[in-house]
Amino acid sequence: MTRVLPAALLAACALAPASAGVVTSTPLRAESAPEQVHITTHDKQTLAADLYLPRKKTRVPAVLLVHDAGGQRSELVRLAESLQKRGLAALTLDLRGHGESKSEVYDWEELDEHGRRSAWAFTLRDLEAAAAFLRGRKEVHTSNLSVIGVRAGAALAMRYTVGDDNVRAVVLIDPEGKRLGFSLAQDVKELAGLPTLVVAPKGETTITERLIEVGHEANDGEEYIVRVNLKSERAGALSDKRLATEVVGYLREQVLPRRGR
Repeated sequence: MTRVLPAALLAACALAPASAGVVTSTPLRAESAPEQVHITTHDKQTLAADLYLPRKKTRVPAVLLVHDAGGQRSELVRLAESLQKRGLAALTLDLRGHGESKSEVYDWEELDEHGRRSAWAFTLRDLEAAAAFLRGRKEVHTSNLSVIGVRAGAALAMRYTVGDDNVRAVVLIDPEGKRLGFSLAQDVKELAGLPTLVVAPKGETTITERLIEVGHEANDGEEYIVRVNLKSERAGALSDKRLATEVVGYLREQVLPRRGR
């Protein structure tokens, strides 16, 4: 409900100087700009990344966002900002060979199919380094990590999660079943029971349905995978207004402590 101020008070506010604490027409920034960082992997690759921290004085859960093969971290800004505004730390990074993480050895646009497959296999090291970076931040819970992956990045996120017991939940956006040496269905089966949200763009539900079937069957029929269908087609999935709302709401439900427990 909009609160209506008395006319006298409105007039007083209009005449008061900004230093008196009156809100001016300049919007206040709710959260700070992301911290630009560089992360070094075990095999000495330097990765460009952005860390979004909420304005909280206590440790918070963290979310690692993984872009698609051939993509870059800038595609995930809107989602990262939404997580930050709702009290979660978010880290976006350019995987090796992508965006600002390109090097003489790894440049996705210059690699052939064999080279891309090989480079993508090594991106697991990128996620390991990113997770270690988050664990080393005093603002972040060391054992409360969620991972979000887009398309080929969804399979990569799931494969990484198999080896990290600190992951509390995973989000798969427009997931691909098999690509660049990763089998998403097999990893979903192995991680049966881990809180999982699958987001499907308009008309892209076949793989999602298969993953749900495999996961629930491996979990003795107990349903744990949540599905969200977007109204946007694949090309507009990351800018769909519903995406951030659903993803942030789901992760907050899974990783933030609830009062009264």
